[in-house]
Amino acid sequence: MSLPGILGSMSMMLEEVQVNELLLASKVSEGHGLTLTADAAKEILTARNQVLQSLGRVELDIEVLKKLVQSFSTSTYIEQEEYAAVLMDLVEVFHYMKNETEDQIGDDALIETMKAYFENECGGAIELLKGRELEAFARNIRQQSLEMGDFVEEEVQLWRLSL
Repeated sequence: MSLPGILGSMSMMLEEVQVNELLLASKVSEGHGLTLTADAAKEILTARNQVLQSLGRVELDIEVLKKLVQSFSTSTYIEQEEYAAVLMDLVEVFHYMKNETEDQIGDDALIETMKAYFENECGGAIELLKGRELEAFARNIRQQSLEMGDFVEEEVQLWRLSL
């Protein structure tokens, strides 16, 4: 078998494993009337891969996606008909925010923040989540980082002066 054939086979096997992992993780959502099909799981994984590529991010597993499924499965705003589409949007928002916050917030904390805004201030609207609430959140994180950077730089300068 040729190298491209081997790589193609490995890619298909990895996709199958990831689809199965996602379907297993989504079992928790079934108790809330939300289910994923194998085709929907494939679509979500394809969308995730496109988002990662477009944002220049790398992710070696699907743990974030599984956490998004588990966290948002209890949402009062997600209906079965839009479940896969909402998950694709949430994956995009998550990775966009990781870039916007310069990875300064952990995955779990970001998912918790996204869920809280989604359920409360946004009333289930992804557009408000990304466009209003999380943009302000990212600005605050970046501002805190700048202030901390300024503080550290001032401390370094004071230390140099004391030498």
